[in-house]
Amino acid sequence: MHDKNGIVSLESQNKALVAKYDNTLRLVAGGYYPKGGYQYKALLCDLTTHLWEVYPNRPADMDDEAESAWVYVVLSHKALNLVRNEQRHNSLITYSDTLPDVKDEAGQSPLVDRLYELIALLNKDERNILKKYLNYISLAEIGKSIGRSEAYVFRQLNKIREKLRKLNAKYNDI
Repeated sequence: MHDKNGIVSLESQNKALVAKYDNTLRLVAGGYYPKGGYQYKALLCDLTTHLWEVYPNRPADMDDEAESAWVYVVLSHKALNLVRNEQRHNSLITYSDTLPDVKDEAGQSPLVDRLYELIALLNKDERNILKKYLNYISLAEIGKSIGRSEAYVFRQLNKIREKLRKLNAKYNDI
C-alpha cells in the first residue's frame, strides 16, 4: 500500500516480507516444535520479528535464490538460539510444586522459612540477583540492571543455586 505521497508503508512492506517467506518461517519453526502448539506459535512470532529486524541489513548483491538461502540460515540460527535460551532458562527453574505442602500450626511452611534463612546468608549481590529472578524478571533484564551480560547472570544463578544446596546440607548436619 502506498500513502498519499506514493511511499510504501512499513506495515505493507512487513506483510509482503512475511508472505514471501511464510513457508521458510513455518519450516524453521516446525523443525523445533509441533505445528499449532503455543511454543510453535511463539517461535514463529519471534522469527517473524527477527526477520523484520535483519532483512533491511541483508547483503545487497544477492539474487532471489541466494536471498532465500540467506533468510533460511538467519532464521535457523535465530531459532536455535531462542530454543537453547529457553532450555537454559527452564533448567534454572526449580519445581517447588512437586514439594509437599507441609505447614505447621501457624500455617507457615518450614521449607519456605528455611529458604529465607538460607537466602539471608548470601551476599548482597547474590540476594539482589536471586530476588529479581524470583520476581520473574528475565535474565537479560537482570543483566542490564546490574551492568552485566545475560550469560553472567545465568552463571551466577547456577552458583547461587549450588551455594544454597551446600548451605542447606551444611545446616542439616548441625
